[in-house]
Amino acid sequence: MNVSGKVVLCLLLMMGTAAQAALPDVQALRASAASGDSKAMLALGEALEYGWGTKMDQKEAFHWYQRSAEAGNTTAMKNVGNFYRTGRGGVAADAKQAADWYRKCADAGDPKGMVNFGQMLMYGQGVTQDQAQAVALFRKALDSGELIAAEALGLAHEAGRGVVADPAEAQRLFRQAEAEYLKRAQADDADMMLRLSALYFRIPRLSRNPGDAATWARKAAELGRTDAMRVLAHYYRSGTGGVAKDEAAAFTWELKAAEKGDPAAMATVASMYEKGTGVTQNAQAAEMWRQKAKR
Repeated sequence: MNVSGKVVLCLLLMMGTAAQAALPDVQALRASAASGDSKAMLALGEALEYGWGTKMDQKEAFHWYQRSAEAGNTTAMKNVGNFYRTGRGGVAADAKQAADWYRKCADAGDPKGMVNFGQMLMYGQGVTQDQAQAVALFRKALDSGELIAAEALGLAHEAGRGVVADPAEAQRLFRQAEAEYLKRAQADDADMMLRLSALYFRIPRLSRNPGDAATWARKAAELGRTDAMRVLAHYYRSGTGGVAKDEAAAFTWELKAAEKGDPAAMATVASMYEKGTGVTQNAQAAEMWRQKAKR
């Protein structure tokens, strides 16, 4: 996987599984979470991670995800793994911790946990590489109805990792995943918009139009998802995803994410102001955003 691919993959790992339909009652969630309700802990973590009905706060989000995970909630286990994988929420990036939480999630029977742990096994991240076991987990997850596993299996068949290379089977699996992602994305599921964007980014031949990867990232960004804003900014910064390189557009989307409270975007905006990348150089603005990112 090239550098651009790794950047997008890292950003996509920040995705949760929440489908936010209406702003939550954060005060009520806090009360329920404090009383030990693991589902409320998860929901409160999601509200804090995405800034739904409250100020975005990834450190507190991680705190509630961890408490929910320790109470046995498998979605929270996956989210804790994601935070360790990407180094957010006040914790340092730690592939072993990420793999451990994904393993717990998978062992509890969660299909998404199977896919995530399988990915760690596939590439030997935080765990001894075992591509055959990774493929077995992908198949088990797909049998359980997890369509993200179809994409993971497709990539295995495409590259011959853990299975004999089979381009025709890879294409079939990619189209299977694409059909489900598209159906859900058209129903305003921001996570599926981002999945579709990533699929078109990684496998351009699947695209109907050259800019499909950026188009679906933009649709998710317009729904307020800061992770989508950062993916779109990356496309503009690198001239990938079917858009021309445009540092000013990259800055615009990073700034939108920063203004919504995304600490990683704040740090990027600070760097862009400092270097004058896509925006007029401004040391004072750079320092302001740098300090905000540290809070």
